[in-house]
Amino acid sequence: KLMLRPNIACVFTLEPASQSIGSGDKMYVPRKSPTVMIKWDRSTHPFWLGCLGRTKGEKTSLSLEWTRVRSSRDALRLDVLANSAHMKDCDTVIAHRLEMRNVIIPNIARPLLSPSEMILSLKHAERSLADMIFFLSRSVNWRAKSDSKVGGGSQMEADPFHEAWSADAGRQNLVRELKFIDETIVLFRTLAAAMPELAAGEVDFSMRVKGTKMGGGQAATARALEGAEPEKDQVDDVKALLLKTLVRLWLYCFLNNRESEKYVHRKGLMDIIDALNGRGLGASDVFVSLLSANRELVRMVKNSTVARFVNFIRILGPLDTWLNFLKALCDPQNLG
Repeated sequence: KLMLRPNIACVFTLEPASQSIGSGDKMYVPRKSPTVMIKWDRSTHPFWLGCLGRTKGEKTSLSLEWTRVRSSRDALRLDVLANSAHMKDCDTVIAHRLEMRNVIIPNIARPLLSPSEMILSLKHAERSLADMIFFLSRSVNWRAKSDSKVGGGSQMEADPFHEAWSADAGRQNLVRELKFIDETIVLFRTLAAAMPELAAGEVDFSMRVKGTKMGGGQAATARALEGAEPEKDQVDDVKALLLKTLVRLWLYCFLNNRESEKYVHRKGLMDIIDALNGRGLGASDVFVSLLSANRELVRMVKNSTVARFVNFIRILGPLDTWLNFLKALCDPQNLG
């Protein structure tokens, strides 16, 4: 952010920190590790990146700010990461997050797009989300080459809805810590603003029809791109497919990961998924999975949510999803 400010000369230096550690600093700076201070050189006086002692967010994280005081307490330890696979995973998550922020969301939010242009943008977004599903599940369908284009490749012919419900915990931590989940929420809100049908009643039969019809994944968007100029109903079908893929991606972001479950609840994603129940988008299965192994989240379920699922049973019949939800309320983690 400092680099974007006009009329500010931003020259940053990694300044070696002193290894002579005093009694007040020895608990902060490891003796055997190389340490540096981040120095911001300015024409008037320099600044160093330091901790002012104010807490940031929850838990024990502290806020870092630029300060004129140079203290070895604020030295940063340099570690050599020999695991290149971890760095490649970080690059993958960051690439998808930036693509979603700078390309996908702006394209979907653009006004006055023709139906063909909108379908191409939605198709690109759906492929990028499917790619992240394959990435999180460590699927053989995920692209083999790390330098291939984000959201592209022959592996996109595979159907992400046929992937097994398993996810890599380390990659789940990355999508949480690198704020990829936050970008998916922004994408949902952008998409919801262009789908007035989401404001319909609790049981939206038209949306359920779209969700069922688009369950095949790639074949649906291929049909929408064939032949003459796509009509509005074809655009709506591809939007439903994108929303359904997004809901399934959320499942892989927190599946069997307690910290990620807490994170999605803190970000309001639990309420978003709850609002999508009964629309044929697979949200009910994702919602049940979120609650079935977390007693803390079960205690946060609203009475209106329970009443909605009972209403689903009355209108749509005793599907396994509705019954599994009631079972999760009564017996989370199979502990009674």
